[in-house]
Amino acid sequence: MIKMKKRIIVHTGNLSIGGQEKMTIEFLKVLPRENYDIKLIVEEDKGEENYYAKEIPNDINYEFLVSNKFMQSLIKQKKSKNIFNKVLYSINLIRKKNKAIKKMGG
Repeated sequence: MIKMKKRIIVHTGNLSIGGQEKMTIEFLKVLPRENYDIKLIVEEDKGEENYYAKEIPNDINYEFLVSNKFMQSLIKQKKSKNIFNKVLYSINLIRKKNKAIKKMGG
């Protein structure tokens, strides 16, 4: 009898420095590959700040839900003192969430 692998999707916010991010990577490293087909979904691509991306095991597929370009523009809007950019930031937070949901098939 052939045993089918169970599919697991692991979701995290980002891969920058932090306890949750480190624990996610450690969790992925210990999951038995013979039992599970694993995919990592990362909500935010933070470009050069994806410190833990290089520690993702090679046999685990991963994808970002929101591009680095979108994240960079969101960060600029958040830091801005301009009221227009503050309003745009609020709107783009909603767009970010909607992009992520759409990409996950929801």
